[in-house]
Amino acid sequence: MSVSIGDNIRALRIKAGMTQSRLAERLGVTDQAVSKWETGAASPDLSLIVPLTRLFGVTADALLGIDRPAEEARRQALEAQWEETMMTGDTAVRLEAAQKLADAQPDDPARRLQLAGAEETFAVHAAADDAERRRHFEQAVREYEAILAGADPAVQETVVLQEAARFGVVRTLSALGRCDEAKAYAVGSPQADELLGWCLRGEEAVELRQKRLDRKLEALVNELEFGKCDLVLLQAAEQIVKLLISDGNYLYYHDVLMHNAVWQAQCLTRAGDAAGAVGVLQKARSHAEAYDALCIKGKGLSYAYTCPAFDRMRFRPDDLMTSGTTTLSEDLQEYLSNAVFDPLRMRDDFCALLR
Repeated sequence: MSVSIGDNIRALRIKAGMTQSRLAERLGVTDQAVSKWETGAASPDLSLIVPLTRLFGVTADALLGIDRPAEEARRQALEAQWEETMMTGDTAVRLEAAQKLADAQPDDPARRLQLAGAEETFAVHAAADDAERRRHFEQAVREYEAILAGADPAVQETVVLQEAARFGVVRTLSALGRCDEAKAYAVGSPQADELLGWCLRGEEAVELRQKRLDRKLEALVNELEFGKCDLVLLQAAEQIVKLLISDGNYLYYHDVLMHNAVWQAQCLTRAGDAAGAVGVLQKARSHAEAYDALCIKGKGLSYAYTCPAFDRMRFRPDDLMTSGTTTLSEDLQEYLSNAVFDPLRMRDDFCALLR
């Protein structure tokens, strides 16, 4: 509460022609209470604010000495200062601005999140030593945890803040070496895999990173192959797979490369490059045969990838979800019967691909 409230009560009392005793009587308090308000020794109880405003015919802001335009101007100045630090990188100024904004709106979770982020950033980029770094990380943890504790899952805005706070608390706890606590927060998130990347260590971290890379590789290949009619993108997808699986031990990716080769061959056939199309289809057959050999003898088996990018990953044919009973080689034969390949049917090398 503003320290000017006592001066305001005194000025308003005198303006109204009241003595301290009369004001005390109207409010049901002692003369000494009014005297203490006016000297700044104490402040009126919150329950008396509304009666005081009615008695003097003023707003609560006027009674409390709050200058709303000035407060708004100050807030805007602090926000501008905050934004400027995004360009200057001055994390100390950013933290100071965030603290003042949070102090002005202590019940606003967005301000608390802003402050937590500023504490974390200062710890990473500006702390003078380990002790200061830990102090700011720990303060960030407290702010993040307070946001998570007060989040209302029924309010979409707080759900967004909650996930941001969850990421923050996982990062900061991990930075403090409190990885088990960080993992407990990570596991409860829809984005657990991404969060676990911050707090896992050693072999667990390597395995998780490779699983995430595998999923992202498959997603990227699917995106590049979308439409199946852009030869440059199809070739890019093939090269990315071969770049990551650098030793040729493709395992599951034989399936990916077989289909990719078929779509490349369709593009080449449409472009009139018959020799190129057949050459790519020959690669498709090699991939189909290699994949089928793994699956046919692979019941109950597990195959290890041997390239550096996936050397903690394994391919288990039993884990495959299939929608039919055909082999990949049989699927290839079905593709070869497509009318798009009719211009190749007079070629001996194409006929050699047919059973």
